[in-house]
Amino acid sequence: MDLTDLYPYDSRFPVINLPEPKSRFIPSKWEAKKVIELVRKIRRGDYDHKIPEKPDVYNLWTDDTDPAEWEARSKRLPPPPIKLPDHAESYNPPPEYLLTPEEQKEWEAANPYDRKYPFLPQMYAAMRQVPGYKDFIKERFQRDLDLYLFPRVLKEKLHINPEDLLPKLPDPQDLLPFPQVMTLEFFGHGAAITALSVDPTGQYIASGSRDRTVRVWDIPTGRCLRLLRLEADAEAVAWNPVHPIIAIAAGKKLLLYTPGLTEEATEACIALVVAPLAPGAMTMTLQSGYTWHRADTLPTRDGVVMDIAHPKPITQLCWHPKGDYFAAVSSDTSSSTVIIHQLSRRRSQLPFTKKRLVMCVLFHPTKPLFFVASRTAVQVFDLMKQQLVKKLRPSAKWITSMALHPTGSHLIVGSADSRLAWFDLEAKDTRT
Repeated sequence: MDLTDLYPYDSRFPVINLPEPKSRFIPSKWEAKKVIELVRKIRRGDYDHKIPEKPDVYNLWTDDTDPAEWEARSKRLPPPPIKLPDHAESYNPPPEYLLTPEEQKEWEAANPYDRKYPFLPQMYAAMRQVPGYKDFIKERFQRDLDLYLFPRVLKEKLHINPEDLLPKLPDPQDLLPFPQVMTLEFFGHGAAITALSVDPTGQYIASGSRDRTVRVWDIPTGRCLRLLRLEADAEAVAWNPVHPIIAIAAGKKLLLYTPGLTEEATEACIALVVAPLAPGAMTMTLQSGYTWHRADTLPTRDGVVMDIAHPKPITQLCWHPKGDYFAAVSSDTSSSTVIIHQLSRRRSQLPFTKKRLVMCVLFHPTKPLFFVASRTAVQVFDLMKQQLVKKLRPSAKWITSMALHPTGSHLIVGSADSRLAWFDLEAKDTRT
């Protein structure tokens, strides 16, 4: 009897799924050679068994990791806390938190992002009467989106040693040569020295003192060459950068003194003083309140060829690099006055009309700039445009002095609190 095979046999799917017997295993020839070589190395004792290093990986989705290690690896940042509810969210808020009908209309007409609260504060008699908040799920979903989409960055604090910020001072041996021994000492003044100025040639030096004298010294030898006695203390001296003239501030008088070190220098000063005045120069001088008095006989015995009377005591003097203009600061207890004098035309003018307290002034060596130092700031004025160019703040409590580099690119400001501020005038950001 023929039987119909309902399930035809397929060799790809055997009926018996038993493992292959070991008798059918055919060992590999090359593997056998490697095993024999390893056995020989073990017998000789020169087999170096190196355990391969495990890669530094970890399971991202497991929960078996140490919490401290997991936090160090993931650097998880906690989400910002939800703002705590205030009185307006209470079921029984204070009356001042409830909105009036006019305020409620403004709240409904306003943009949802401009409202102070996203809900209307309401009052209920009991907690059980408070209905469900309709925007609860929406707000929680919005917070989840914020936490998911907005990145949070961990700000690492910089641990900086304050000593590393200080500049390293050079070795004194690297700064040689510098003066180590006092070479000269000038004796002669009987009181404190208040002013000092060096001749442009570097050969002479002028000093003023509270003993009402001005002395001119010879720097190479240390001898006192000239002595000028005054009627008041010498507060300031300034040597003309072009002509052999010394400007001296003695009380309310500004003296122009020629030491007469050489006959040629004396004749040049006399020729400059006796030069004819420009038309209208004396009228401008009288209107400004500062009078110029020339000596009757030239050359004079004491060397003073001209004096200028000021209404206030003079505290500071400075010359323009070209030697024709010089500025004086006269001060009293309430205000200061800056006066600019012109030697060739013998006239004086006041550049500022407003009252201000000025400590010192300076001329720029190459540009038409005028530096005026108050107590806490330095103002730079353009003399051609007659306007303020910039204002420098050296963070000082009381400015006492200023000094410009010969190129005019750097300014040093000294203050009474033992500080020096260095400004780079060519930089856009003029910071110390």
